[in-house]
Amino acid sequence: MRKRLWWPVLAACLVLLLASCSTSSNGSAAKTTTTLRPVNVLAAMARAPDLTTFLTARLAVAATTLKGAGPVTVFAPTNKAFATLPKNTLIASGAAGRQRLQQLVLGHIVKGIVTADSRAPRRVTTLSGTTLTLSKVGDTIVVTDPRGRRARVISTIPGTNGVVYVIDGVLLPT
Repeated sequence: MRKRLWWPVLAACLVLLLASCSTSSNGSAAKTTTTLRPVNVLAAMARAPDLTTFLTARLAVAATTLKGAGPVTVFAPTNKAFATLPKNTLIASGAAGRQRLQQLVLGHIVKGIVTADSRAPRRVTTLSGTTLTLSKVGDTIVVTDPRGRRARVISTIPGTNGVVYVIDGVLLPT
């Protein structure tokens, strides 16, 4: 008797399993799309696992700078970019260290939306007062700091209050 009940139960489970796998009208499997709700630039950067060093460094700056109404443009260096800095670049203790870190972070944030649409270099002033030069080399946007250090924009992350350009170098203030 037990053997007879087992087969109908198995068949019912198989039918339910196959019914749950939908296909489109052309016979291909249906795709599930997850839509992320729009967020401010700070939350958008938090979604990017390669920006944790910059996110930690920005703690020296009031988070309202990146959560506010905006618009703002953030040039966010990758973790790998921070790893290439000489070891003493960011080391300082007390108020001097906090001030240096604050200038570094603010040196990556520009009020307003910045684009580099033309081949002609464009100068922008960061929240730290540092002047950055944006230019295009081929299809790549290149950002140059006052010391001549260059960083390439490797991806763009939109936010509700601005845009984040992920860059492959750390921009240093004068």
